[in-house]
Amino acid sequence: MDKTVRLWHVSVDGECLRTFNHTDFVTCVQFHPSNDKVFMSGSIDGKVRLWNIPRIHVLDFADCHQMVTAASFSPDGDQVAVGTMAGKCRFYACRDTKLTYEAQLNVCTVKGRNRKITGIRFMPTDKTKVLITSNDSRLRLYNTTEYQQCCKYKGLINKNAQIRASFSGNGRYILCGSDQGQVFVWSTVNPLIPAVNPSYTAFRKDKNSSYEAFQGLTDIATVALFAPELWHRRFHEEAPEHVAPVAELTKAVSALLRTDTAAGVADSPLSGDSPAGGNLDSAAKGSELNSAFSMFGEVIVAAGHRGEICIFENSGLPHWL
Repeated sequence: MDKTVRLWHVSVDGECLRTFNHTDFVTCVQFHPSNDKVFMSGSIDGKVRLWNIPRIHVLDFADCHQMVTAASFSPDGDQVAVGTMAGKCRFYACRDTKLTYEAQLNVCTVKGRNRKITGIRFMPTDKTKVLITSNDSRLRLYNTTEYQQCCKYKGLINKNAQIRASFSGNGRYILCGSDQGQVFVWSTVNPLIPAVNPSYTAFRKDKNSSYEAFQGLTDIATVALFAPELWHRRFHEEAPEHVAPVAELTKAVSALLRTDTAAGVADSPLSGDSPAGGNLDSAAKGSELNSAFSMFGEVIVAAGHRGEICIFENSGLPHWL
């Protein structure tokens, strides 16, 4: 709240290396994904800035004419998305550390009410997909080729807090905190294939209210992230004895999913009454099981308003409601 951005290095204890002064409160910062000498900041003064770290110098800026509340680089750093207090999301090309306006989205409800954008995140495996978190308790996934909404995710409560959703490393899952301290997980891949016309079923590829959730914190959970895969493996190598059954169950589930159902074996848990019907039923159930167990063993880090940082491991089976 002192209108600055401060830079530290994890190997230098307590010493601030650089201070970058702004004209108003800073709401978001992010390092450039491919240039470690550049970072971006967004401020209440309506500007998003690109900074040269060694020189403590502004390379370029864009004026959004509204309070900037969120910003993010695309995975390759060639595009910047900026969210505002009024629910506008502006996109800029970012080449040679220069910002060039491209497009604008109005992130709003069905009734047309705009709500503050609290988080923006590009999908790590697809730079044309961007996820926007807003204070209407919704997450929206857009494509940046046509700037159209792909899917809306429901379930969390986010009315006033600065909550940001994030992706898993492979882009298969979305993770987000909530006002009540819960952490929510959605799948970006819907394995459901309707047996009849989708208009007569609950299947909607543009809406997703199917999620897993757990109570992570006692206060507002503002940040929830998947741990990196490297750290995930290290965690399991150093895990205590009571975690061992998790690995064993994971192996058992993997073996179950690899079960050959081509012959429609009767005592296989994935097979049906007849060979032909069994194959189709097995494929569907196998897809559902694979989706359910693919989160098994994931490590999640969550933080909240009170300064808590909690680490969780998904070491149990999902309970279907």
